[in-house]
Amino acid sequence: MGLTENHIRYGIDHPIHQSSHDKAVVELSEYEGEQTLTIDCTQLGDSSTPHLSSPKEKKRVLREWCDYLKAHPDSFTRLSFGTRVPQELFEAACHQRRLVELRIK
Repeated sequence: MGLTENHIRYGIDHPIHQSSHDKAVVELSEYEGEQTLTIDCTQLGDSSTPHLSSPKEKKRVLREWCDYLKAHPDSFTRLSFGTRVPQELFEAACHQRRLVELRIK
């Protein structure tokens, strides 16, 4: 794939280039085996995730993703994080052996 006019105009990382097939999830329970995924598992408790506002729930969501990424190292080829990435989440993502692309906010 070469550069398009939109790549040149907006930059290659602009959201305009994201595939409409990319799925974004917050909780592990939303994941359905996709090899390409955006995980938004931090900065929770706003209007879109009010049920995840307690510190206990925020830690649970993060812990579940970290545990999954470590235990299933061949799950993803492309992985994006749309929210802040604490060190423990980054280290868990580093266990993914098939990644050809990793995007971190």
